[in-house]
Formats: sequence, structure tokens, C-alpha cells
Amino acid sequence: MHPQHHFETPEDVDLGFTLAGPPARFGAYVIDFLWLLLIRGLFVLAGIGIVVNFNLVALQEEDFIDNVDGWVITLILILYYFSEFLYFGYFEWRRNGSTPGKKVSGLRAVMDGGYRLTPTAAWLRNLLRPVDVIPLFWLVPLVDKKNRRLGDFLAATVVVTEITETVPKLPLAEHSYGSLSVRYLDLSRNQLMNLRRRDYLALEEYLVRYKSVPKAKLGRLQRLLLAPLLTRLDTKLPTGARPGEVLAEIYLAMRDSPGLLDQVED
Repeated sequence: MHPQHHFETPEDVDLGFTLAGPPARFGAYVIDFLWLLLIRGLFVLAGIGIVVNFNLVALQEEDFIDNVDGWVITLILILYYFSEFLYFGYFEWRRNGSTPGKKVSGLRAVMDGGYRLTPTAAWLRNLLRPVDVIPLFWLVPLVDKKNRRLGDFLAATVVVTEITETVPKLPLAEHSYGSLSVRYLDLSRNQLMNLRRRDYLALEEYLVRYKSVPKAKLGRLQRLLLAPLLTRLDTKLPTGARPGEVLAEIYLAMRDSPGLLDQVED
């Protein structure tokens, strides 16, 4: 059973991730290391090719190119030495905390607060990789409750497992506003024009994730989302209406109103 990493959202809702254990992280690292060996091999071959080419040119022109070999070898050594930092830093920066190895293993790095990895943290967490590979420091993830290595401590990050449950990219894809048997608000287009694109995105995110929210806090989250929407719609929650159903109604009304999302403010 892998430990859970919990955090509080600004709406005081408790969410969590499953932390990646040392075996899963090691498996991801092995895959990345194999890719890294291939990249390093290409560096070396490229360096040899450049040196040979320069020397052939020098012989043909009966000229000697001072220090070319030394500069090329120095550059290749620098790239070789920093290749691990560049490899992990680049992929975690550009691929939402996921390297090729992590992707295959279903892992990704996130901020300790549960949020998306920042560019600074992506590079910072890889500065200590030369130290992390020393056998003595392999014990650090084993004794830490969050399975963090030294780089995670430095950048305030954790590695978690990706959510594997299947959710539709479009919430309520099988429903439409016209198919609702009960409409608590019966919204007009003029009312919907008072909403914003970010309201729609917030509703979409809620509808994708609400099943993972603890029941004890789901009602509070629904009320926090609904209050500003009702204010902008200039209406009130009808007696007996369930907040969750009203949120779904507003979402479907926005989604199914032709051209609405292109016209409302961001």
C-alpha cells in the first residue's frame, strides 16, 4: 500500500495523490538512464567525428589548427558531465514533471503542495543528482515518509503516481442541456452572457474531479463554486434544488449554447 500525500486547496478541500515508492522510482530511473547512455554515446561519437574531420582538413590544407582537439574534447566532456542534469531538467520542465522513464512507469513530479511543477523546481530538483546516486544517499527515500530524495527536499517536490482511472475528457458527454428532465434555473442566453470563460473551466474541472473529493467537504466546495455564479446570473438557488445538479445545469447551458464560449469574457 503506497502512502497518500494530502494537501488543502484554497477552498479548504482535502485532495491527495498516491506517492511513488522507491521501487517504482528506481524502475523509472533505469529507463531514463538507458536513454541517457544513448545520448551520451551520441555526444562521444559526435566529438570523435568532429576531431577527425578537423584533422583531415588540416592535413589536406597542410595547416595546423591550434587547440581544436582540446576545445572539442572539453566541450564534449562538459556536455557529457551535465547531460543528466539537462536531460531530467528539460523533460520535467517541458513535460509536466514527467521524463520518458516516469511516463512509462506512470509517475510524475509535482510540488509538495500538490500543484504543477514549476520551471524553477524542475531544474532545482536535479542539481543534486550527482549526490543522490552515491549509495549512502539511497537510504534517504527509504526512511522519508514521502519517499523524497535530496533533490526533492531542495525543490520542495514529491513524485506521485498518475491518476489511472478513466474520466471523460468532456464531462457529462452523454448529456445535453435540452435533455435535462428538470431545470432549476431555466437559463436564458442573456443570463449566460454574464458568466465568464473561467467559470466554465472551473465547472469542467469540478465535474471531472468531484468524485475524488471527500463527501464531508463536497457540499462546501459546491456552495463555494455556486455562490458567485448565482450572483452573476442574478438569481437564487431554488428551494429544494441540489447544488451539484445546479452546477451541472449551468455547465451544460454554457457548453450547449452556440458560440457562447467565444463571446463571454475570460
